[in-house]
Amino acid sequence: KYEDPSGLSPNNKSTPADLFKLVGYLYKEKKELLQTTTKRSYSIKTHNWSSANQFLREKGYFGGKSGYTDPARETVVSLFSVPLGEESERPIAIVLLQSKDRYQDVETILKYLKKNIYYGGEADTNTDWVKERMDLPDIRDPDFMTLTFAGDIMLDRGVRNSVLKNFANDYGALFENLEILKKDDISFANLEGTASDRGVDGKSLYSFRMDPTVVPALAGAGIDVLSVANNHVGDWGRNAYIDTLARLKENEIKYTGGGVNIIEAEEPTIVEKYGMKIGYLGFSDVGPDWMKAGADKAGLLLASNPRFEQIVSNASKKVDYLVVSFHWGDEYKTVHNARQEYLAHRAVDAGAKIVIGHHPHVTQDTEIYNDGYIAYSLGNFIFDQAFSTNTMQGMLLSIKLGRDGTM
Repeated sequence: KYEDPSGLSPNNKSTPADLFKLVGYLYKEKKELLQTTTKRSYSIKTHNWSSANQFLREKGYFGGKSGYTDPARETVVSLFSVPLGEESERPIAIVLLQSKDRYQDVETILKYLKKNIYYGGEADTNTDWVKERMDLPDIRDPDFMTLTFAGDIMLDRGVRNSVLKNFANDYGALFENLEILKKDDISFANLEGTASDRGVDGKSLYSFRMDPTVVPALAGAGIDVLSVANNHVGDWGRNAYIDTLARLKENEIKYTGGGVNIIEAEEPTIVEKYGMKIGYLGFSDVGPDWMKAGADKAGLLLASNPRFEQIVSNASKKVDYLVVSFHWGDEYKTVHNARQEYLAHRAVDAGAKIVIGHHPHVTQDTEIYNDGYIAYSLGNFIFDQAFSTNTMQGMLLSIKLGRDGTM
């Protein structure tokens, strides 16, 4: 039963079996629709749409659709060509509703199929190609997670002009060679400004507001969590900020460092995989103070909050390991300052396992402190600051975090 075509109505109801029949019909009769869903982007003269599809780069993928609503959680219909015989492949449709992690669930199903299912006669059971498949790795959950951290992402100004000129307004092209963002367990970065078509320009010296189409491009690139606590989130006012949070949620990108009110801003953003809970908490130490979240006011979380230690401590108790992100420090300085060290140490002492910094636009030093890891600044990830080598070279940090806390 479908009440409306948006997919968002709670009165739209279906079952995996119904969706399986529907995709079977599409496979036989409407393959051009499936083909469209394998594209990274689709353009007309006036607009470009980026795909947030998590499976575009998977081997054998030939179409599908994913979505999210609160009742249905993560949903997906995915079609793959899977080798289930010595020389032949078969089309497989995987339909999931109410998944906590659709990408991991689909990967697990595919591994199971490749390891345990084959099509052949009785004589095939002892042949070499079957024996080889018995040696495939098992599908048990690993005892670690891979976490990737990137610095500042700013897709306005010179970056916007470059994408329009060189990539036909396809922001997804910027991430084409960044496979690590797809292959790791959680990817994190700082979104330097809002992504919205709302608000009023505050006319600051550098005022950033990104095209809303960057959001699905970031999702399609594999970005899982973004910090929304930085000095540029207020450039176009609170309405642009609220709109950005809504667009991130719509595209299934989690955010930290702010929220629709102070309660949401102080809550850790939690990603759960392999039975591990990783929390993310963000702060800005460079304002704007007028954009701080309130009881009934959307905004960001400030590092000057008098309850700083309590907020970090409360968050750490809800997860296995906590990542605390800061927008802080002096721009273009390659060594951290005393204020950064003070905040980082306080965060670790209050329960943070990893501390990640951004804002200086250049990479800074790292530190191990009381069993915690601190990266004071990852520098620029995507920016248009071409005036120095340091601003054009950022750090992409990958951490393998064990279930026992080893890194």
